[in-house]
Amino acid sequence: MKLRRAIDIARISARGSVILSLGMVTSNLIMALATFIIAGLLPRSDYGLYSVILVVPSFFSLFQGLGTNLAIIKYVAQYRSEGRRREIRNILTYGLIFNLLVSILLAVASFLSADYLAGEVFHRPGVGFLIKVISIGIFMTSMIATFNSIFVGFERMEFNSLTMILQAVSKCLLSPTLILLGYGLLGVIMGDVASSTITAAFSFALFILYFYRRIASNEDDNLDVEEASMKFSTSLYGTLSLMLRYGLPLSASTILNGILTQFYNFMMAIHCSDVEIADYRMATNFTVLINFFIFPISTVLFPAFSKLSIDRDRGTLRVVFQSSVKYSALLVVPASVVVMALSKPLVCTLFGEKFHDAPLYLSLIAISYLYVGAGRLTIDSLINGQGRTDVTLKLTLIMLSVGVPLGLLLIPQYGIIGLITTSLVSMVPSLAVGLWWVRREFGVSVDVASGVKIYISSGVAGLVTYLLNIYTSFTYWVSLAAGGAIFLLAYLIMILLVKAVDENDIENMSDISLGLGPLHKVINPILEMVKRLL
Repeated sequence: MKLRRAIDIARISARGSVILSLGMVTSNLIMALATFIIAGLLPRSDYGLYSVILVVPSFFSLFQGLGTNLAIIKYVAQYRSEGRRREIRNILTYGLIFNLLVSILLAVASFLSADYLAGEVFHRPGVGFLIKVISIGIFMTSMIATFNSIFVGFERMEFNSLTMILQAVSKCLLSPTLILLGYGLLGVIMGDVASSTITAAFSFALFILYFYRRIASNEDDNLDVEEASMKFSTSLYGTLSLMLRYGLPLSASTILNGILTQFYNFMMAIHCSDVEIADYRMATNFTVLINFFIFPISTVLFPAFSKLSIDRDRGTLRVVFQSSVKYSALLVVPASVVVMALSKPLVCTLFGEKFHDAPLYLSLIAISYLYVGAGRLTIDSLINGQGRTDVTLKLTLIMLSVGVPLGLLLIPQYGIIGLITTSLVSMVPSLAVGLWWVRREFGVSVDVASGVKIYISSGVAGLVTYLLNIYTSFTYWVSLAAGGAIFLLAYLIMILLVKAVDENDIENMSDISLGLGPLHKVINPILEMVKRLL
């Protein structure tokens, strides 16, 4: 029974994950095209300067919503399962009003501080005007994030995909066009703001047409719902109190985690040249190949865990946790390793030797994604889904306490390498404590044996691919295509040899794939073949 319910939850999550994956693949392919064009049109130093300018809106965007977006996901998912329409309406109305006001304040604060930050902090006074322009986009991106939280809460992942694609298409068309018209770096920023504005307007239209109007026109259906709603304050104060009580500790965690990231960015802007920053930014652009798997998995896990109660569903929770870690690792770990093995062909196929340090940076950055096999994605979703956002805050404080002093030591001395090393090391203590805590409180743990087999399979496949890459003299694109094919073949052979998956896993994945619609007909024969080989 526990396994059956876990598979049902996984099936819904798998459908959402695939929809998000398709949207993310499409939008990121379009965004990659935009990046290729922009990076080709701009001087290398201007591309690095663009990263410096983005630090300011990124910092202020940390405070958007103050945790109410995650509260929207949790309570919309929870109240939908309980049939409580009125509470959903309150969450949507007051959550949007609150986020609207906060985003306006953040945009104004960024605009007013632009000249000071450009001159006194970054020592690049000429970019003050550009920071002011991009500050307008803070409001738009904040509203997009709120609408996407609503879509996730209603498990309408296709709307997330639509907004991602629209924003990518808008940016791909507008930014290069404005550069060609002579606006240069200003044109890139204007394209960013315009694409966010178009996407925010489209998201608002979807929200009104598909969610708010339908909920607003329906009253509570039965007495039970009416009784439940009487316990819940329908006032602005009552609703926001509920959302902030849940969201503020989590927001504090997000803010602190973001402050750590922005601390790295500020240190990078101060101690590294625009050319070094350009190579680093280019390397981070290629991590989108791994985020194809990370983003949809992490997005659907949170509402999935929110549906389960530790008191009522302890056994199901254990199955869902362990399976989600294992199946996430089966995808993310090999994706990370192949990016490391083929980092140079990846970068050089598109840009030649223009960003010559980017392959090294990309290989180092990809190491952080290997932590998924130890539960990096799943732990936070489990803890937050069970409402223990205070624990998430403590885990973030642990990471902050390691990252700040280490960054002060390594970044000024080693530049970008020091930054990446600091980021990798700072994650480890927080992850270790998180694993210990969920085991103690929830009785869940990672399947270590399966994880080791997945790491071994990925490592062997990555080594074979890397050796092929360095001992052949193919052109970059041939090395990329051949290396990808060889890695996939080697990985599949290894997971069969070491039995990283068994027949039960295949049956579970087959059941889960029923939620994927037409893709089930493609995936199921592959799973059946693997099952016969096992």
